[in-house]
Amino acid sequence: MTQDYLLGQLKGLELTLLWMVCYLKSINQNLNLMRDPNIDRYLHLMTMLFQNLGTDSTPEERIYAKEEEWRLIGRIAEIDAEYAQRLGYD
Repeated sequence: MTQDYLLGQLKGLELTLLWMVCYLKSINQNLNLMRDPNIDRYLHLMTMLFQNLGTDSTPEERIYAKEEEWRLIGRIAEIDAEYAQRLGYD
């Protein structure tokens, strides 16, 4: 085998690898586009609820946050019941 032949084979492998990386990136982007943006918005709101709780929060504030979380998960269930079930919604 000559050096030119091996370099040609290596170049072909590089192009194949580059194609595979681009293909996998496109699949990932398509998967991200499949989820409803409202689900992301509700998940963000839930995060904000618990982010604002601290050690000085009252039991009423904690109860309110948990109730609000369940309300938002219920909204997610209206959009995607399977996703809501993975969040613990029955």
